[in-house]
Amino acid sequence: LGTDDGGVDMFSLMVYGNHRAFRFAFAPEFWERVVDVAPTLIAAKFSRPNVLLDCLKVSKGRVHYLPHDGGMSKFYDLSPSTTTACWSTAASMGPEPVLEQVRALLAQDVVAMKKIAADLAWAREPIQPITSDAELFATYNIQVEKTRIADAGYCKAGPLRPPYHIWPDAYREAAREHAKRWRELCTKYARTSAAAQ
Repeated sequence: LGTDDGGVDMFSLMVYGNHRAFRFAFAPEFWERVVDVAPTLIAAKFSRPNVLLDCLKVSKGRVHYLPHDGGMSKFYDLSPSTTTACWSTAASMGPEPVLEQVRALLAQDVVAMKKIAADLAWAREPIQPITSDAELFATYNIQVEKTRIADAGYCKAGPLRPPYHIWPDAYREAAREHAKRWRELCTKYARTSAAAQ
């Protein structure tokens, strides 16, 4: 919470820059304009390393572009000084792999970050055909999320409700395999974290 020049309280803003969910590109031109019309904008959920540097430039360093956990290493390669955190839906299956990745980031341990990024990619392999196809992702995202979170057992996402309870068995099994692999990473990185402390 801040104050503008007229003494009016203003909230800090974060943009949910998800181009697949909103069918909007969030191109550099958007950020160039939005920083002028939204002076309290400070961050964005953002998953597009191919335009990161252009967006950083046109937003005049005012927007902190947060990659998803699987893209953090790529963002760091492009802009280490501005890559200081990430967002993670997958952490709902257990936070250990993402926490370990953030620890590696804060320690500027690029080798560890790359190894963890490879582990995260391995865990996501089963659902990659869904997440890489915009239409499949839009159609089955809710089903994949609730199933993988439930199967991982870290927290309860609640049941699939109509109409989302109907989806192909192959995708259901892919989500379950993803959860199984993620649990393996949670165990692996829980041990790593305990040994480091």
